Amino acid sequence: YATPQKLKFSDAVDADALNGTATFKLSGSGLTGTSVVATEKDKDIVPTTCAIDFDTTNDWGNGQNTNITLRNTGTAPITNWTLLYTESNDFTVSTFWNANVTASGRNVTDTPVSFNATIAPGASASFGTTIAYTSGARPVPTNGRLADRPCTVTVK
Repeated sequence: YATPQKLKFSDAVDADALNGTATFKLSGSGLTGTSVVATEKDKDIVPTTCAIDFDTTNDWGNGQNTNITLRNTGTAPITNWTLLYTESNDFTVSTFWNANVTASGRNVTDTPVSFNATIAPGASASFGTTIAYTSGARPVPTNGRLADRPCTVTVK
């Protein structure tokens, strides 16, 4: 009974992507209760709570309208979102609508305008850009994500 025992906790899933700690209280008949602090190195897979749809089908050979739909598939509102993505080829932004758009090289950042800053669960925001590019080097959005969460991404 006086022999130290080793305990191992492994493969627990706690549904977040954060490292942290947990305190366990150990007790037993005839034993003095004690607490053990366990440190978590998180490797959980967090379910996505959003979907990003890039529609690049309105293309005319040296330009395109990229229509983007950001859908909230979770249970909490998405607020003050920032959409980040990279175009596969060089381009210039001609116009944009229903979002603020900045581009640096091939990297694009879209942020909301006042009326779509909050996306309720089950709702979506639609916005887009018109871009110009060198003929034959059609850009395709890659690495699409929200700044604060992973999303499911579709490109057509």
